[in-house]
Amino acid sequence: MRKKIKCKDKSEKDVLYNIFESENIMKTIKKTGLFLSLFLVLFILPTDSDTMEEFEKEFTEAASKVKFIMPIDFGVNCFMNNYATKEERETYDRAMKPLMERDYATSDVIRLLRHESPQVRSLAALTLIKRRNPRLLPYIAELLTDNRFAFRIPYQETCSTFWPKDEMPPLREETVSQIASACIDEYLRASNGVPSFIFQSIDPKTFEHYWKERKDRFFNLGWFMADYPKLYHRLHTQSKEMDKVREQVLSIKKAMEKLPPLYREWYLIYLSQYDKTGRIKIATDAELKEWMMTIGRESIISFLRTNSIPVDDPDCSNLDKLHIQGIEDLILKNSTLLLEKEDAYFLLEEAGKKEYPYMAIWWYIGAAQLLPERSGIILKKLLDEMKGTRFAGEIAYHLFRLERSHKIIYLRDWFYNSSEDNRSLFLYLLNNNDLPEKQSMILSLVKHDRFDVLTWFEVSTIVQIGEKYGI
Repeated sequence: MRKKIKCKDKSEKDVLYNIFESENIMKTIKKTGLFLSLFLVLFILPTDSDTMEEFEKEFTEAASKVKFIMPIDFGVNCFMNNYATKEERETYDRAMKPLMERDYATSDVIRLLRHESPQVRSLAALTLIKRRNPRLLPYIAELLTDNRFAFRIPYQETCSTFWPKDEMPPLREETVSQIASACIDEYLRASNGVPSFIFQSIDPKTFEHYWKERKDRFFNLGWFMADYPKLYHRLHTQSKEMDKVREQVLSIKKAMEKLPPLYREWYLIYLSQYDKTGRIKIATDAELKEWMMTIGRESIISFLRTNSIPVDDPDCSNLDKLHIQGIEDLILKNSTLLLEKEDAYFLLEEAGKKEYPYMAIWWYIGAAQLLPERSGIILKKLLDEMKGTRFAGEIAYHLFRLERSHKIIYLRDWFYNSSEDNRSLFLYLLNNNDLPEKQSMILSLVKHDRFDVLTWFEVSTIVQIGEKYGI
């Protein structure tokens, strides 16, 4: 059963709403509707003419000075261009700096979406998207039918740290519609809408369908995740402002922490799947366990049954399969903490439905942890089935972890009849985890008459383990 958003009072609703609100103009949208608020902004709300003229001039001058633009700079909200000649990079940075750093009034920027210059219209759209406020998307979407030439943009495949810094990469021509599509596309991808094909424009009807499901919501998972993949990707590349990028990544976590229970924990767990290397340290193991325990068994079982996060959110029904599998593995590794013994039979049933055997490994291990009296039977059968695969070493380790001395002879024979990769993985896991009776397993391997077939790495790992236990 999917939980619906519940707010205790108006103040809590305001907190949620303000997660994605930047200025009072958004309150006008909420109260009066998009069409009327757009009319108010464009034709009624007063703006000093001299100030507006100067404001337009900054955008016009910026557009005239650059040979190319990089939309990613506005999405990440800092300069990421590590290519082109030094002179071109400096010219680009000087021209874009005011647009990147100044806090222009939203109403003024929205006016520029109807400027006569397609370059100014494009820069206005990019300036709005850098605010990371999805409620500005309908304004940008008005440009999806604007096919005037806007700017040249470096081809995506050349925009990497491997491109020579003193050479200009190949450029392609982009229309206003394509730049507006680039602004909106990240949200559609994150919210499982239909993303545009590379270098193509989004169909306005696609955006209408996307917005219809989300316009009255306080938040969605996709609104948080729209920026995260590209921000995290940039942490693995060179940048002049890497600390700023890392700060923005962690700000997504802080925003999620303001959400109601259940949404907060599920969103944070999903976010953590982007940080498998631990480079940003989004969540500690203790935090992950705490979030999962807060979610509770009923919600976790529902997730395992449906492969979707069981909350009232259109973005949570068709999530990234790799991240879903990562969350499944996280739950199953902690099955004794999160599930009941009776749930083991459900896990075994689901394991048998998996398309590929490797996808069922942690389902079997999770069940074995809940049924210690049957763990040997479950994992020995699994190891026999997966004997020739690269997963056998990990399965063998968990068989020893749960059965210990009862399976030492069996695992010794398995070890010397396995591939070098699986033997090395088995020893690596033994060396990096404290387990009772580990020394007995090592002694059994050392005394075997085929000990001399082991590689230098395997022998050195065995010596390390032996030294820890004084063998």
